[in-house]
Amino acid sequence: MTLNIYRMLKEDLTIEHVFGTIVPAWYKIVFHDPLTQEIALERGETCRLCENLNHFVKNKKWGKKCSLCGCPIIALVRSSDKTNCKGGKWKR
Repeated sequence: MTLNIYRMLKEDLTIEHVFGTIVPAWYKIVFHDPLTQEIALERGETCRLCENLNHFVKNKKWGKKCSLCGCPIIALVRSSDKTNCKGGKWKR
């Protein structure tokens, strides 16, 4: 994961957000937890229908990101807190 400091400052991303939320979520992708996977599927469906979904690589499951926070969806949906959805659309 390459960190673009300019983008982080511009979009209010913090080191705490990246390393406190996104990096642990990538860990959950590798080491599957059934509950995390269930929640990720629900959140992923919400993100799929969201107007803030951005495709940075076409036709790739991992090629989507949130235009509000800039995080890759595949990791974001596995974050530990539903408030990580900047649009406030996740139920859990």
